[in-house]
Amino acid sequence: QFKIKTPESDYKLYLMSANLILWSANEDVQTRMETADMMRISVSKSSKADKNDRAPITVRISNPTDDEVTIEVKVTGENLTPVTKTLTIPEKSSRSISTAFNNVTVASSKTVAVSIEGKTSYFKVNPVTPFFVDF
Repeated sequence: QFKIKTPESDYKLYLMSANLILWSANEDVQTRMETADMMRISVSKSSKADKNDRAPITVRISNPTDDEVTIEVKVTGENLTPVTKTLTIPEKSSRSISTAFNNVTVASSKTVAVSIEGKTSYFKVNPVTPFFVDF
């Protein structure tokens, strides 16, 4: 598996060994990079619920490439308000998506899953704390 940046005009790829052509292809070579594999994903650490028992989290998607990308991001999880958003992220930049865990009445751990372009790219267990804590 390899990735290359192709010219705008026609091109031909060859795989050679000892001057013997093992494989060649024209423009029909798949040049679309797997965007989900390139993105960097982080989720805010533990969160404390507000008076409405909602514990906010932020998902940050970073684009380390030299090209602007437009991706569909889906954030789901246990008692989490699901979010599906199309983001355009400039080269070497990032964008954030905010959501919240609902009905946080006891300290526990909740799951967060982030999918980019339909491919699950990130999974995390996030600790949450209720607004009122019994002592």
